[in-house]
Amino acid sequence: MKSFDPDEDFPYVEPGDEGGIFLDADVVEVSTEATLELLNAITTALPGGGESREGQQQMAEAVATALTRKRHLIVEAGTGVGKSLAYLTPVAISGRRVVIATATKNLQDQLAEKDAPLVAARARGLSTAVLKGRSNYFCLQKAEEVGPSGNQGTFDEVEEVPTTMVDQVRRIMDWAQETSSGERDELTFEVDERAWRTVSVNPQQCIGKVQCKYGNECFAELAKERAAAADVIIVNTALYGAHLATDGNILPMHDVVVFDEAHEVQDILARLLGTTIEPSRIRATVGLVRMLLPPSQRDGLKPLLDAADRLGEHLDLQIELGVVEGLSDETTLELASIAAALNGLQDAMKPSGADSGGEVKRIRANQAVTHLLGDLDRIQKLGADELIWISREGNEAIINLSLITVGELLRDSLWPSITAIFTSATIPDTLAKNLGLPADNTDKLTVSSPFNYPENSLLYVAKHLPDRKDELQYTPAMLEELVHLINAAGGRTLALFTNKKYMEATAAEVAKRIKTPVLVQGSRAKATLLEKFRDDESASLFAVASFWQGVDVPGKSLSLVTIDRLPFQPPTDPVGKARRERAGDRGFYEVDLPRATMMLAQGVGRLIRSAEDRGVVAVFDNRLATASYRHQILKRLPPMKRTIDRTEAEAFLETI
Repeated sequence: MKSFDPDEDFPYVEPGDEGGIFLDADVVEVSTEATLELLNAITTALPGGGESREGQQQMAEAVATALTRKRHLIVEAGTGVGKSLAYLTPVAISGRRVVIATATKNLQDQLAEKDAPLVAARARGLSTAVLKGRSNYFCLQKAEEVGPSGNQGTFDEVEEVPTTMVDQVRRIMDWAQETSSGERDELTFEVDERAWRTVSVNPQQCIGKVQCKYGNECFAELAKERAAAADVIIVNTALYGAHLATDGNILPMHDVVVFDEAHEVQDILARLLGTTIEPSRIRATVGLVRMLLPPSQRDGLKPLLDAADRLGEHLDLQIELGVVEGLSDETTLELASIAAALNGLQDAMKPSGADSGGEVKRIRANQAVTHLLGDLDRIQKLGADELIWISREGNEAIINLSLITVGELLRDSLWPSITAIFTSATIPDTLAKNLGLPADNTDKLTVSSPFNYPENSLLYVAKHLPDRKDELQYTPAMLEELVHLINAAGGRTLALFTNKKYMEATAAEVAKRIKTPVLVQGSRAKATLLEKFRDDESASLFAVASFWQGVDVPGKSLSLVTIDRLPFQPPTDPVGKARRERAGDRGFYEVDLPRATMMLAQGVGRLIRSAEDRGVVAVFDNRLATASYRHQILKRLPPMKRTIDRTEAEAFLETI
């Protein structure tokens, strides 16, 4: 086998320059030697001159071997390993078509804008493309229907359209004259969901390239064509779930899928392989049909709109009563009446010989009704591995149908035909089982972080605090701890919580007691909050949910991470409850503990983001110091020094 010279075979080239290695699409073996040579060439070309790390090399070799042998691989790679380059490099050598799926937009953007171009510049012939869900793209056909004026009659909405929304739509239309991609993410101004929905379509509404007169100009179709021609296609895990749900009709044929942020895969696929029904979806579908009818016949749709309103009331009542699993008799009957009424709309959607624009609307309305009827039927014929529950998003109650487990489906339909690489900084031990990966064809690798955690970080567990269930005792004691630590850190704190209302109340109380700025999730857009937090080294940011993972704030702006409670799922969570019941006596250890451990590790991982970072993680849940299962959690956290003495934590913070 040829020995590669990194300077000769992988010369650095700017996009558009000549040079670099041209990939051989017929490569069978993915050479570990060539992989490491390319990795070294890429890392040494980084700004300031870098070097590939031992763990990164180990991971790259493992991925190359997995691709050669067509074996599935799970890699837990600690923070700082450089896992993106570790899998992109052997992927570039392989000459195979690969889909990379990420759980978050931040990582998808990083791969598309930074890491993949860096590898492509060294591996000439490697082409990459980003593909997003259809509703992320501006629809030229919908824009024609709306027209430049944005009059009420052109909208798919049944309710009155606010003037501000019409103004937003007009701004989008002006932007569409300039954009080359049509992606919503390229908007330089904020628009609400209704405004964007007016000029976009979801997969159930799109009439398809062949039937649409804009098929050859369609932004979504052009993105699909770019993806079909690319070697590496970067998507989010939700789109990959949609691809599976449509029997593989979204993404082009591919040999390999890499799931980055793999700890999220089970939950995302379980949701995407299910469906949702909400009153607003029914109203939107009625709005599509309404546009086909003459004004004199539109009143005939009112009973269906009334049924959507009643459905919302039934769902609200279920939530108020705490009955979120399954459907009440009243809800079931209402869904049946809605299905019957939708079936009665078929005459309105028959071809009328109208103009082509009217025919497009008819096809779209027919598809929306057909998909809605299909989902209503699916809910009425619930499968053995499916679960129905009610949740609330904003002001609307929603019927969710989700898979309880995805392992059996993936084992039979996906893993026999594709090689899968899974990687994350935190991967639960149960991942292989949960995803149905074959034990005889799956390898695992753990790569430690190169960061010096024992020297640069401290884990403080407030063992002395009262039991968190005793709110009257716990809350004031926790507040006292938090204020002392924030003052010792001089701000510079990311305070993570498991409950939004509790977070907001705590933030309000802390703001009264400290002199440094307090930022609160929800007060501004996430990106704006993070930018302000990074720029102000005295600020503290209070947050829940999405801030536990994917947040990267290196440097002195973040020196203290606090966690109010271990992030166990509520025992009433319908999906978690169903999975626990299936696991029997091992439910806590196979469902609850792995998930809480993974989420805690993600939260802890917000602290040390570079080799120069130093700081403290403070956990205000005494179970991490007293519970019988504490060791199972602690062994999955970075190797930080530990203490139960707050003064030691304060002293550490004061040295930073």
